[in-house]
Amino acid sequence: YQWGTEELTARAQRKFVDLFRDAPGKVLEVGCGKGIVLGLFKDLGVPAYGIDLSKTTVEYCLKKGLEAVHGDILSHIGAVPGNSLGGIFCAHVIEHMQPAEVIEFFHESRRVLKEGGTLLIITPNAQDLRTTERFWLDITHVRPYPRKLLHFLLTKLLII
Repeated sequence: YQWGTEELTARAQRKFVDLFRDAPGKVLEVGCGKGIVLGLFKDLGVPAYGIDLSKTTVEYCLKKGLEAVHGDILSHIGAVPGNSLGGIFCAHVIEHMQPAEVIEFFHESRRVLKEGGTLLIITPNAQDLRTTERFWLDITHVRPYPRKLLHFLLTKLLII
């Protein structure tokens, strides 16, 4: 198994991108990297843009004709007008965030999403023991966010 190839990433994410087919507005991809998912949105005809901390990957997206901005998600989403996005796609980002940052991200996501908008979070499966070592080999990982914790945060704290 090869990690990180564009083809494998596109194949793994295609089923999730399809969930945004009828998004009620523009979709934001958090941590857009090289624009693999943004390209899938474009192919599907879904208006989307991405944000990433890496200037290099944002420039790469722009060269591919994709819309992307450089910056951190909390500053960016805090400046997004309320009820203005049709969806937020966030794959393998929250495990790099402190708990207070994740809670702020969820609150802001709720604020900026239009009615019927989708927030999709993908994060390593904390129940899969095969993931544990691989998870902690990435020094930028802050903590895992198990499904039960995410459910609690999204239902009890945010009343979604």
